[in-house]
Amino acid sequence: MILPQGIQDANFYELIKYALLQKGYNSIADFIREAPNYWYDEQVWKELFPMEDYENLTRAFEQRIGDAYVPVMAVYLSDEAETPLITNSGAEKRTGEIPRMGHGFLFSSKSYEDARKLIRVSANAVADKVYDAFSLDLMKLIQGIHAKRTYTALQVESQGFYHATKENNSGGIDNLRIDMNPVAAKGAGGYGSRGAKVAYSDDAANPLGDLQDMFEYGWRNKLLSPDYTKSVTRMSDTQWEAIKNHPSVRLSVAQWKTGYLAAVDNLAAVNLTDEDLARYMTSLRIPAVSVSREYGFREKLNVDTQQIEKVGSPAFAENTIVMRPAGAVGTTQWSKVSNIFSTNDVPMYYTEGGAIAIQEDTNARGQGKKFSVESLCVPVPTATERILRLKTDEAAK
Repeated sequence: MILPQGIQDANFYELIKYALLQKGYNSIADFIREAPNYWYDEQVWKELFPMEDYENLTRAFEQRIGDAYVPVMAVYLSDEAETPLITNSGAEKRTGEIPRMGHGFLFSSKSYEDARKLIRVSANAVADKVYDAFSLDLMKLIQGIHAKRTYTALQVESQGFYHATKENNSGGIDNLRIDMNPVAAKGAGGYGSRGAKVAYSDDAANPLGDLQDMFEYGWRNKLLSPDYTKSVTRMSDTQWEAIKNHPSVRLSVAQWKTGYLAAVDNLAAVNLTDEDLARYMTSLRIPAVSVSREYGFREKLNVDTQQIEKVGSPAFAENTIVMRPAGAVGTTQWSKVSNIFSTNDVPMYYTEGGAIAIQEDTNARGQGKKFSVESLCVPVPTATERILRLKTDEAAK
């Protein structure tokens, strides 16, 4: 194997293709098409919004609103009477443009220098090092796409929209809003009489009463099944801890756990676990709680240390409880990134059946190869009206 002396296209391919060939791949295109199938990725988005089987050819996503039809009872009539008419309330379809996401990395001259130094060891050692560096960087890019999909999916599930800010979309578009037309969230105490109309920071709040009201509202209005096991209660880890440690919740669960025999003054000493609270909520016919612990990370410069740090923010909206049918929320609609500008010198590769594209190019100074990954995709709820939301940091009006 002849190692390159500089950053030239022919030498780049000679180095990379040799490394990939040793691992059973015939080309960069084969590697990018096949290897990501075996990499761990952020798969939460797939559970909430599984990928559509076919691409959206127009790049205009479609959202159907109004699938939750509440049947109106027929009426008894005399034999000669005309049947009365009911309103024709059909489903509404709304559209929007599928947004673009992406980022890139530079396979720099240092990578070549590092590889060249290994020539004295063995050609196989060179191939291993190049392969490891190349696959790791590509894996980071593709995992970044999955991480953004998961973050967006959880934002849409918890809020009904994703709003791009400097905190969650650093380096990209600011103020982009992906709006899925959610039903307005209600404040604490807004779904019925058992919940108290005060924020959960107040000891007078009744979180479990709110959840009971929320579920009853859902099944009475034909938004949720009357079988509570067919729905799910979703919240962040922070919100779960806040509910678990709320005085009214601790009191209720401790009384239940001790068979209502212990004196109230002694209940504070009763050890309460997540399982205790889960079983108690089941006894109240509250849909099972599913806690989201996913975070989205961005890079940020620490001005004190002048180091780039990764800063995380919870993907599921804080101070928010969601109650909805169990299972997937909707689907991920996608379009294939166009390869109209792809050439032999600037090739484009596809993976995930075309839903992820990787563009190869030489950087402006000719000091390395740049690989950019892009995806056109958006999570679209199937029936947004069936997703009930409660804001716990504000009281219902």
